[in-house]
Amino acid sequence: MFFIAQDYDLSALGCSDAVSERIMKNTGSCSGGGQLNVIGFDIATTGGFYELIEVCFDSQEETTLYTKHTLHGANIAAKDVEEGRPSFKTDSGFFSVSMNTVYAQASQLELMTTLLGDAANLLYNNSHTPVSKLWDSVHRLPFSALLNNAIPTGNYEDLANQIIDPSQQLYFAKGHMSPDADFVTIAEQDATYYFINALPQWQAFNNGNWKVNISFCNKVR
Repeated sequence: MFFIAQDYDLSALGCSDAVSERIMKNTGSCSGGGQLNVIGFDIATTGGFYELIEVCFDSQEETTLYTKHTLHGANIAAKDVEEGRPSFKTDSGFFSVSMNTVYAQASQLELMTTLLGDAANLLYNNSHTPVSKLWDSVHRLPFSALLNNAIPTGNYEDLANQIIDPSQQLYFAKGHMSPDADFVTIAEQDATYYFINALPQWQAFNNGNWKVNISFCNKVR
């Protein structure tokens, strides 16, 4: 409790405990089949709920369609700065697989190898006209020579390593839809680290154009 006209040490001003966010689920429908979920904070004194990020989630495809939040650009310059970042977290009722596993680079490489093998075998062995046309289009892709060489041996790992190549920033990163950089307080920033607030982005894009876009948006006043 604080009193007007009484002096306090600046270090005494703050919360005694960390503020925890929660997800208010299924608050409505969105985007023709999606469900609205809201990341925010309970307000104990009023019983209300402070909405931070609105998330439109497709439960059938288990993917986020869009997010929406308010960017207080005039306040960004005075935002809290925290060393390090928290890990992304999930919540029940959204994903049927481990999202940490999905985003692991080893898992991405393994899946890409499998997909290339399945696609190549389908295209190469099926003589139906639509598939043959698709096979012709594959031959015009940059990696077509590698794909041709891989078919007889069944070894698609070399090609997969060219597509998923961390040294070239070629892997899927967690693309922040409503990024932590758009928020002022540490509690708000940490609340953005949910898997429903992320979509796969090539790391080269995530660390490039997407990062630049966020920076420009933060300059809006």
